[in-house]
Amino acid sequence: MTCLIGKREFDFCFHSAGLNWAALQSDYEQDDLTKIQLLNDRQAFDRFLKGYGLARHSLNEKNESESRNKKYATRDEWFNYISKIIPLIISDSRYDSIDDAAISAEAPYKLSISCLSKVCAIVAPDRFVAYDKFASKGLAAWDGKPKASTYSDYMLRIFDCWSSNVGSFIRDEMSRRTLPLSRGLPDTAFGFRVLDNYLMLRGGRWVLH
Repeated sequence: MTCLIGKREFDFCFHSAGLNWAALQSDYEQDDLTKIQLLNDRQAFDRFLKGYGLARHSLNEKNESESRNKKYATRDEWFNYISKIIPLIISDSRYDSIDDAAISAEAPYKLSISCLSKVCAIVAPDRFVAYDKFASKGLAAWDGKPKASTYSDYMLRIFDCWSSNVGSFIRDEMSRRTLPLSRGLPDTAFGFRVLDNYLMLRGGRWVLH
């Protein structure tokens, strides 16, 4: 497939990935799940929801009474479920465990593959890439297939892209830069963030001028 990423696109995606990594570095680089703020601190979880545009799908505790009248879950319900299910997903080698968790009878209403995958991408950045509507659109534009309907399919195609000339270009350019990695994380952990930004760029989230 044609490589549609150049140095200008890479510089933008690398810079954006760096900003995101700096904002969440303590969680990205923490290998003890009991110390990851996102899974153990409700305020950190609220900041995550707002930062990733997911807060609108849940209700804060002030609006908890509304959840009895509308099909929405409270943020407490989201936080409690995610804190319980994410360690199980991380310990599972199957990407479809995210698909299963999203449709589980225990899952709070509106809790999506997008939300679960974004948490996993922070907790285990060398293994997971966040599912995003723009990235999904960009991935479909790259491989010419319909948008992925499951997370497991999405990750299979992510690995195809990472193994292609797009991934090769990203790895070559990263080899010339200083990466913000510690804890012995592989370069893939940051490379996946760059690839994610590239796919979102292709999917129309940003327009470079």
